[in-house]
Amino acid sequence: MKEVIVDFHGIDSWNRPVFKSVNGNYFYGSTDILFEYGESREKVLQEVVESNLVYFGTKFDCEPSGSACPFIKIKREE
Repeated sequence: MKEVIVDFHGIDSWNRPVFKSVNGNYFYGSTDILFEYGESREKVLQEVVESNLVYFGTKFDCEPSGSACPFIKIKREE
C-alpha cells in the first residue's frame, strides 16, 4: 500500500488528536492519547507516533473505524 502523509489538524470534541492526509480528504487520529482542546502542535507531535493512529473517516470529528494504518507517516516539520 502507498504511504500516506498526514499533518496535525486539531483536537476534536472527544479530545482526540486528529490528522488529515495532505493529498486527500481522509482523517486519522488516536483514541488512546487524548489532549486538552487547543493543545499545541508541538505537544501533540511529541507524544503521538504513527502506530497510535487509526482511520477516522472523511470528516473532522467522526467516529473511528479502529483500522490500524501501517502506511502512515506523520509530517513533523512545518
